[in-house]
Amino acid sequence: MRYLKHIALLLIAILTLNWSQELKAQQDPHHTQYMFNGLSINPAYAGSRGTLAGTFLYRNQWAGFEGAPVTQSFSFHMPGEKRKVGLGFNLVNDKIGYLQQQWATVSYAFVLPVGEKSSLALGLRGGMLNFRINWDEVRATDLQDPILNTQARALLMPNFGTGLYFKNEHMYTGISMPHLLNSRLRSDDPAKSEISRLYRHAYFTTGLILGLDNAVQWKPSALVKYSPGAPVQVDINLMAYLARKIWIGASWRSNDAVAFMFDFQFTKQLRLGYAFDYTITDLQKYNNGTHEFMLGFEIVTKKSKMKSPRYF
Repeated sequence: MRYLKHIALLLIAILTLNWSQELKAQQDPHHTQYMFNGLSINPAYAGSRGTLAGTFLYRNQWAGFEGAPVTQSFSFHMPGEKRKVGLGFNLVNDKIGYLQQQWATVSYAFVLPVGEKSSLALGLRGGMLNFRINWDEVRATDLQDPILNTQARALLMPNFGTGLYFKNEHMYTGISMPHLLNSRLRSDDPAKSEISRLYRHAYFTTGLILGLDNAVQWKPSALVKYSPGAPVQVDINLMAYLARKIWIGASWRSNDAVAFMFDFQFTKQLRLGYAFDYTITDLQKYNNGTHEFMLGFEIVTKKSKMKSPRYF
C-alpha cells in the first residue's frame, strides 16, 4: 500500500498537464470493442491476460461517407518474469480523408500485488508517429491556398504515454494518457505556420463482472474519453456472457452512436468479434453505419497458470 500515495500524485500530475492545454479537437482513433483490446488505450494493460495475447482490429467508420475514417490495428502483449512486469506492442494505421497516421509503440507495465487477488500496474509507452498528408487526394478549388504549397508529406515524431490499471477477479479500472508530448506538425519551411498539433487525450475505463456462479454472466463497463476542444465522451456498455463461448451486448456513446456487439470464442486460443455502430447524430443521413471486426488470439501453454474464462 505504500506505493499508492506516489501513484496518486502521479495521476494528479498527468491530469493537470492534460487539462491545462489549449482547446483542440479529438484526434485518437476509436474502437467500439475497446474492452477486448485494453492495450490500445492503456500501456498498463500489458501482460494482464497472463499469457501471450493478441488482437487484430479493422474499423470502417461511417460506411458510404467519402473520406470517413478507416482504421487497422494489431497489438500483442505478454507477462514477464514471475508476472511482475508486462510487455506489449501496438501498431495502428488510421486514415481520414487525405490525412493518415501510423503509430508503432512498445509498452511496459510494472505490476504490484494489492491484496491477495488484486494487482495494480503502472504502465509506460514509447513509440513513433508517422503523420502523412496525401496531397494527391485533395480536391482543391483554390490552388493558391498556402497550405497546398507546403513541402511536408510525412512527419516522423517520437512520443510516449503512461497509465494505471487495477484489477481483481470481479472488476477493473484504469486511467491513461497514451501520448504525452504535445507535438507540433509543421511544414518543411520553418517560416510557415504549423499544419496541426497532436494533443493529449485522457481515458478512464472501468467494468465489473456479475453473476460469476450463474449460467449467464453480465459485464457492465464504461469508458470516459477527454480531449481538449471536444466534449467529454462517455461509452456505457453491457455485455452478456453465454455458455462460456458467446459475448453479446450493446453500447451507447454520447453524442455519437449506439452499437451492438457480438463475440464468439471458438477455442481457448481464438475468438472473433463484430460490432455495428448506428449513428444518432445528423451524420446518420449520410452513412450506412460503422463496421468493426476483431480477431483475438491467446497462446496458452502448460506453464500458463490462468483462470478460465478470463473476463478482463
